Amino acid sequence: MTDQTVRDSLPNDFKLLWYKIKGVLGRSGFGITYLANDGNLDHKVAIKEYLPIDFSSRDSDSTVRPLTTTHEDTYKWGLDNFIIEAKTLAKFNHPNIVRVLTVFNQFNTAYMVMEYEKGIELSKLIKEGKQFSEERLLEIFISLIEGLEVIHKVGFIHRDIKPSNILIRDDSSPVLLDFGSARMTVSKFTQTLTTTVTYGYAPFEQYNQGNKNKALGQTYTPWPRPCTTPSL
Repeated sequence: MTDQTVRDSLPNDFKLLWYKIKGVLGRSGFGITYLANDGNLDHKVAIKEYLPIDFSSRDSDSTVRPLTTTHEDTYKWGLDNFIIEAKTLAKFNHPNIVRVLTVFNQFNTAYMVMEYEKGIELSKLIKEGKQFSEERLLEIFISLIEGLEVIHKVGFIHRDIKPSNILIRDDSSPVLLDFGSARMTVSKFTQTLTTTVTYGYAPFEQYNQGNKNKALGQTYTPWPRPCTTPSL
């Protein structure tokens, strides 16, 4: 877990049902992921909260609300799709795709409970100078491709595959994390919702050419582009 202060995040020891928040694991454009303890089963889980940074915030009573009335439809649409995504991912039990255990509504938003995976991000290993043989790289990426094949068959795409979203477990097996960008492009909402992508990893058509001089690995929000294929 990385110690970090994230705007609008829930505080440590905050309780969601029988889960107790222990810290923030990460923040994406559409939510915050926490490390939590399952009080019923007494083990760690990861919980992703739907909280899109561009058009929602948290009130003092912990309720998440759209920033303005003009964002209400967009917020509700995103929330509904967040729940659909969780329910769909929960049907998968692939060793290289993060496992979703349940989803629930609270505080006018939703929470996706996932298995907590122990390991090191591939991006961190690269920064530390870890050397990978061709054989080892093939082991990692073929395993991930096999997992992606499963979710592609039901119409899901990840859309933010990059080293920081690939965790190498303690047993050396890889697992793909953070499907938070997967659902956020449908033609009806392309003028309202923006898409968070990482330059150098996202497909070329998902960011505008004016940003091509940004540093490799920098995450930014491009201008919305029309999309004719729903992505969940």
